[in-house]
Amino acid sequence: MKYLSNDYEVIQVDGKRMLLHRYIMELHLGRKLQTKEIVHHINGNKLSNGLSNLEVLTDVREHQAKHRVLREEIKQRNSWKTYDKKIYDDKNSGMSDIDLVTKYGISSSVITRIVERYKTNEK
Repeated sequence: MKYLSNDYEVIQVDGKRMLLHRYIMELHLGRKLQTKEIVHHINGNKLSNGLSNLEVLTDVREHQAKHRVLREEIKQRNSWKTYDKKIYDDKNSGMSDIDLVTKYGISSSVITRIVERYKTNEK
């Protein structure tokens, strides 16, 4: 039986509930995890429980730092999406490539790729 608790998968092991990612790591290590050991999801997806996405940490500060970096990476990706959308919207509103190059400080070939990517995604 599997269910979710705080977005983590939970399973029954010997009649006890256990977080799936901790169970997978225990099987991999061949031993029980210590209470202070943290099994971190590298990509931030709590449902991605493959060994390539799990690592054991022993320092809470290190774990928090990894999450800060992950949040910053996500924020950066989202800001680029917003930036690309603005370029696409400006182009669709009739702004010329020359004006876009001047406004955003990027080459016309980059503008073309951004616009083509959005056109493809709209279909």
